[in-house]
Amino acid sequence: MLKAQALIHEGREPSAAATTRNAPQHWSLVPSALPGAQTAVPYPARAWRTQARLQVLRTWREHLQRLSHHDPEFHYDPRHEYEVDWTTDADYREDDVHLCQYGDEGVLVRSHGSFHSRLVHLMVRTFCLALGHRVCFAPDLHCPDGVSEALEQPTASGEPRTRRTLDVAVMPEPGASAKRGSAPLRNASFAWTGETPPPNS
Repeated sequence: MLKAQALIHEGREPSAAATTRNAPQHWSLVPSALPGAQTAVPYPARAWRTQARLQVLRTWREHLQRLSHHDPEFHYDPRHEYEVDWTTDADYREDDVHLCQYGDEGVLVRSHGSFHSRLVHLMVRTFCLALGHRVCFAPDLHCPDGVSEALEQPTASGEPRTRRTLDVAVMPEPGASAKRGSAPLRNASFAWTGETPPPNS
C-alpha cells in the first residue's frame, strides 16, 4: 500500500499489484493526504485528482454514501475530501467532522488555530462590541438552485452549491436595539431566496 500511496502523490494511477484487496475501487477515492502528515500535495496534483473523480463520479458518490454523516441533500464537491471525521470543504458542517485545509506548501492541517481562524475570532469580538447579537459566527446560508446558479459558484461536477458556511455575518437591525457586547449567535442557519439582499458577510 505504501507504493500505491507514493504513486498517488506523484500524480500517477497505481497498478492493481500496488493496491490491496481492501482498497477502494478507484485510486482517486483515496484522499490526497491525511491530516498531520508532512507530505506536501501541490495544487496541480489535487486538481488532477478532481478530474479523475469526475470520470468515476457515480462510484465516488457511492463511496460517500457509506459515511455515517452523509447528507443526501448536500451537493458534494469532487474538489474536496470527505472522510469519517474530517473534510476540506468549509461548507460541509456535520457533527464530529473537523475542517482541514491545505497550507501554502500543500500540507494538510486542521484549520483550528490557524491564522485565518484567529482573525475571524478577532473580527467577531470586535463586531460584537459595536453590533451585539446581530453578529452571527459561522452561519449556514441556504439558497435555492436558481440563486446559486446566478452566483456562478458550482461544484466541480456542475451542481449548484446551495449551502455555504460564512465566517461571520451581520444581520439587519432588529426592531429593538441590540445590546452591545452581547455574545454572537453561533451555528445559525438562514435561508435566502434572492428576493432581498443576503446578510452582510
